[in-house]
Amino acid sequence: MKRSSFPFHKLVQGKIQTTTTLDGEIYISSGDLCKLLEHMGTVAGRLVKCAPHPLFAMQMETIKNTFEATSEAVKASTRDEKSKQPSAN
Repeated sequence: MKRSSFPFHKLVQGKIQTTTTLDGEIYISSGDLCKLLEHMGTVAGRLVKCAPHPLFAMQMETIKNTFEATSEAVKASTRDEKSKQPSAN
């Protein structure tokens, strides 16, 4: 398997907006976080397919499922927060 010649951040550069505060905290929108988690899940899924050992494949499958579950949890939390906000009408 050929290793990528560019850093991971280039995969999301320009696609995900972040805000960094003076104290170093990084803020990202829930939608962008979900995009990032879904992309990481896709990458983990590709690693499962070319795993050199069954245990590695099992670990990557667990990681992939964790990314997907976290993305779904963020989406659900966002929906819940939006439903609590007063209507703009």
